[in-house]
Amino acid sequence: MTASLRWSFGRVDGMSMFPTLLSGEILRGMKVEGNSLAPGQVVVIQGRDGPFVHRFVRYARRRGLEPLMLTAGDLSGPDRPCRVPAEVIVVSEVLRRGRWVPLRRSRRLPMPPLPGRLFGVAVKLLAGARR
Repeated sequence: MTASLRWSFGRVDGMSMFPTLLSGEILRGMKVEGNSLAPGQVVVIQGRDGPFVHRFVRYARRRGLEPLMLTAGDLSGPDRPCRVPAEVIVVSEVLRRGRWVPLRRSRRLPMPPLPGRLFGVAVKLLAGARR
């Protein structure tokens, strides 16, 4: 059996994962099988409009049907269930102040979704508090 590391790098674009991740931060992760995730891991998933970073919540298994994957942004709340992809990228580290910092799995639930304008106000307030 041979093991190969398949590292991937990316940049956060948006505030849906605040306070865990900030827009503009650089991420490093490794590709894993889509059916091997643990709740709380931060993953990169291919969406309709391209890849996005959210937290894996759980698998939804339905008798006789293929399983679904449930994800959510820490700030933006739950996503629509999606098919379990063959591979996903599990984010392991974030580049902060010139150093790679391990990204730990969280057991806390993402925040409930906020209505549009309130979401924007919350992001601005929270971003100011983090600096």
